[in-house]
Amino acid sequence: MKVWDPANHEFCLVKADVLLSVNTSPFASGGTRFAYHAEPCDALPLDPCNPLKHGIIAKGSKKQSSKSQEHQLQVDDAVCLQAAKDAVDVFNTLLESKTVALQTPSFVDCHLLCCGGGNNVKYLSIEPFLEGSYTKFNGNEGYVAALPDDAADREAHELAQAFSHWSWVHSGGRELLCDIQGVGARWTDPQVNSVATKYGRKDMGFKGIAAFFGSHRCNESCHTIGINKKWLEA
Repeated sequence: MKVWDPANHEFCLVKADVLLSVNTSPFASGGTRFAYHAEPCDALPLDPCNPLKHGIIAKGSKKQSSKSQEHQLQVDDAVCLQAAKDAVDVFNTLLESKTVALQTPSFVDCHLLCCGGGNNVKYLSIEPFLEGSYTKFNGNEGYVAALPDDAADREAHELAQAFSHWSWVHSGGRELLCDIQGVGARWTDPQVNSVATKYGRKDMGFKGIAAFFGSHRCNESCHTIGINKKWLEA
């Protein structure tokens, strides 16, 4: 099992042998990956701040690819996740400085499991299972979920949209964190759309950024954290 090392831009080994029981039928799917329920058969070296109270899930690519292609897909996802985790730390500091009574968002920690050997290799992304009502708040091509009626769900929805908008302003108009999804303010599987299209095959570049702002409507969370610029003025 490996964990992403942002300093060296690579996965580093944290446990050589891992025994995992993975359900062969996916319970959910995204644009590029299937999600499977899984149970560890021995102790996993996961972050103690993210206890596995509700088990874990394993995410694997929908398409059969070469070992190098599979690995690059995992690198792309890890880089996006690290960018999101770095950004949300700054975002939460901003919320604290404004003494805002909003939920504190966070992204799950993921580990990489390499199964098989030789040319018959399958990579699985391992992360905690998020218990509750799972929502895809926005996408990387302009999708925005419908606004829920429940007050707590509505706050999480508006927070996710505000975080995406803020990420564009925070980057100086270079990058937008999107594809925000998860349970409440506990998120996973983010994507980055960048002007330089440097975040892999799901980076929709300026087209994806324009699509987000084409459907985005600033909400109370946007106003609370002081986002009042038009997106092209970021």
